[in-house]
Amino acid sequence: MGCIYKTAFAFILLGQTVSGFSQTPEEFVKRAQDAPDSNRRVIIYGEALNKYPADSRFYHKRGIAYGIMEYHDKAFKDFDKAIALDSSAPAYYQDRGLALHRLKRNEEAIADFTKVIELEPGNARAYYLRAVSYINLKQLDKAEPDLDKAIQLDPKLKNDSAARQIRGLISSKKPFISVGTKPEPAQESAAENKPAASAAVPAAAGPKNKPELTGAKSKGLAIKAGVRANLKKYDEAAQAWGELLELEPGYYPAYAERAYAFAMSGENEKAGADFNKAFKADPDQARAYLLRGAAACAAGDFSAASADLDKALALDPKIKREFLYSSTKNSTKSNKPCK
Repeated sequence: MGCIYKTAFAFILLGQTVSGFSQTPEEFVKRAQDAPDSNRRVIIYGEALNKYPADSRFYHKRGIAYGIMEYHDKAFKDFDKAIALDSSAPAYYQDRGLALHRLKRNEEAIADFTKVIELEPGNARAYYLRAVSYINLKQLDKAEPDLDKAIQLDPKLKNDSAARQIRGLISSKKPFISVGTKPEPAQESAAENKPAASAAVPAAAGPKNKPELTGAKSKGLAIKAGVRANLKKYDEAAQAWGELLELEPGYYPAYAERAYAFAMSGENEKAGADFNKAFKADPDQARAYLLRGAAACAAGDFSAASADLDKALALDPKIKREFLYSSTKNSTKSNKPCK
């Protein structure tokens, strides 16, 4: 009997550790850094915020993860929350400015880059980014001194191709078209207050906006469902999505998520019904196609899986960055059922 209790107690502890209830902030950071992709990091940081809602770092880091996936509206909101909790971190303003830049809100981006310069006068990147925003607004007279200052602080920028293009635009007084090439995404870093990305042409518009969860309990259930799905506890994930839908029946993306959980649990009839509800609510949900494709792959229907993946990619090219997309794509190519 004692052995049974020990085993049960160990299982409870394992469950708490996996779901984040006994983790320190540093352990959450380590888990996120070890995660295979930004989609997983978003889930982990959401879990961390569920336990540490006043820790600005997790909003900032989740914002970076959203930025990598080019969900700049979500990134902006997280950076905004980070600043509300800690208004003294230059990196928070710089990354919010970058998100605003990508959203083509250049005047607001300039205000954030100006704040970075106030907090960190030697930040060459902030001057460079502000110059780019001025260029976007065709305010060439203001862009030139910022570019000069950026190069003064960081002479290596003098040979940067994007910086040279900006200089050429300023010299010729031509209207701005583009600056540099597509930027490298922001990278995860254990160091705080490190600038997280570089500026370039504002990104194309993302996928169609889905409804937002409004209640704290609903958000917690979404995090719980995501964690359970990652642990392949699909019956628990389906239950969590069901509880969420009872609270917020208008949050239709949950139908596709629950459908996938049902499919992976072998409840195909329920899965089909939920996928139908998801597509009836919005026929252009890229993630719903991805989830249905992954479910088809798990069932060995590779042609259906491939068709759904193609549709998901056509609706949202950024979806190829998700781990579920790449793993499903590889399985369909090799005709091996997804696990």
